[in-house]
Amino acid sequence: MTSPIRTVTLSAVLCLATIAAAGCSNVEEKLATSPLIGAERIKVSGTGKVQEVMATGRYVYMRLDSSKPGVWHVVTGNAPEVGQSVTYRGYAKLDNFRSPTLDRSFDKLIFASTKTPGLAKKED
Repeated sequence: MTSPIRTVTLSAVLCLATIAAAGCSNVEEKLATSPLIGAERIKVSGTGKVQEVMATGRYVYMRLDSSKPGVWHVVTGNAPEVGQSVTYRGYAKLDNFRSPTLDRSFDKLIFASTKTPGLAKKED
């Protein structure tokens, strides 16, 4: 005969395992679809004026006047205005990226963070 305490403990463990498995599945799904898969790690920083902006759900693509032709910077947070100066620090580079959301290809993307006022993440 199984004691009530043992049954409750086993039920709690199974419940936690189910929750953990669901959470891990979500993490694996996000990792599998991350645009950073295959990106090269880099360390680069600079400043430039925004020439063009395209915002999607969670990413903002920026073309800066200080970058070579075909190079775009990708950040999260609020989109800057065209003409605004931004300071960035790049941490990854991806060549020949196709964005299904924008239905567009980019020759080179620099994934970056910004320290420019006004580009902080939106508060929930």
